[in-house]
Amino acid sequence: MSHPFLDIPIDALPKSLADVAERCGMAAAAALVQHFGGGRVWIPRTWRPEHPLNVIGEEQARELCAFIGPQILDIPKSLLTPEARYNLILELGGQGTIQRDIARQLGLTARTIRRDLKQAGLARLKSRRATRLIDHRQIDLEDYLK
Repeated sequence: MSHPFLDIPIDALPKSLADVAERCGMAAAAALVQHFGGGRVWIPRTWRPEHPLNVIGEEQARELCAFIGPQILDIPKSLLTPEARYNLILELGGQGTIQRDIARQLGLTARTIRRDLKQAGLARLKSRRATRLIDHRQIDLEDYLK
């Protein structure tokens, strides 16, 4: 599964992934999280065809080896820092994106999205059900009674 939200800013990534994304692209950073998230991966000095790092793509693996090898790279469990994740949830929620779509875009659970939107006071406005129940063609009851 490739990460669906690959146009996030590089400064929203943890430092170890920001360097990878700058050099090899956001797709390579997302692939590292997907395959090695929460663990460590050895980046050799020279690329080898049998190295597990090739899951990010051969060209990107070669570039990464040349750029930062040899060293161990700690891979976080998430592509985003907690602050960046929260800010993106609020931004997408403020744009009217429904919770389910935000969860899919960011690779998170709907429960996480609901919790963060609730903390920001946006939760009631952004569920699919609430969106369906409001018919904007109808006059507001308060306006009708005036």
